[in-house]
Amino acid sequence: MRALIAEDDNDFRTILTNLLVSLGVSVREAETAEQALAHFREESGAFDVLFTDLRMPGMGGLELMRLIRRAAPDLPMVVITGHANLDFALESIRLQVAGFLKKPFTVEELEELVQQVNGRQPPTVARDSPPSEFWRTQLVRVLTLSVECWRLATGKDKSALATESGLWRVHFDKSTPRTRTLDKYLRLDTLPQHPQREAVLHTARFVLDRAPLSPLQLELEAELHKLEALLQHLGRSGRGNLSGDQRLSLVGN
Repeated sequence: MRALIAEDDNDFRTILTNLLVSLGVSVREAETAEQALAHFREESGAFDVLFTDLRMPGMGGLELMRLIRRAAPDLPMVVITGHANLDFALESIRLQVAGFLKKPFTVEELEELVQQVNGRQPPTVARDSPPSEFWRTQLVRVLTLSVECWRLATGKDKSALATESGLWRVHFDKSTPRTRTLDKYLRLDTLPQHPQREAVLHTARFVLDRAPLSPLQLELEAELHKLEALLQHLGRSGRGNLSGDQRLSLVGN
């Protein structure tokens, strides 16, 4: 497996390169998008994945991806980013981005991305469709951030969030509150096959309405926008208003 990296931060690029090499990946480095594009054109068909930052001097990562996508419709592309907005989320869907490597990242997250890309089959769906599992991963991320943001803003735990929002059922085990359904949504491997997207969207909005401005609050807002964009693209946006009874019905499993 061979990767092309476009990243202007020398230290970060070196770390990423060394970690990829340790995972058995051959790497070609570029410190600008223009240099990465030149490598891509000079070594046509030599790369199995592109890792690119979004913001670099000169050409940006999005433009690099657009140009490479025209020549290589099936090449997996991973975005290196510290922050993503709604416009980027929509464009990433169109460009069929395979994954996101968020700064900072863990070795486990990188290894998971490499495994995902290495086992990736050529797309059989429409070109403007997002990766099939990305919206599920994003659903888990948004709810996890919502719980963290709630704790930071209120000092209360997730059972209080479930009770006060009315969006999740709370069970009592020897007088100890348990949020079994909510807990399933905090991990990709336990996420229901057909998750109730609206419950997650409304939980994030509930928290955002009550959380003071902070880096975590801004991150949650950005990730929520990204999720909404993905769901809207899939024709499954959960923007409708829910009554109390309808909201409780969201947590039936």
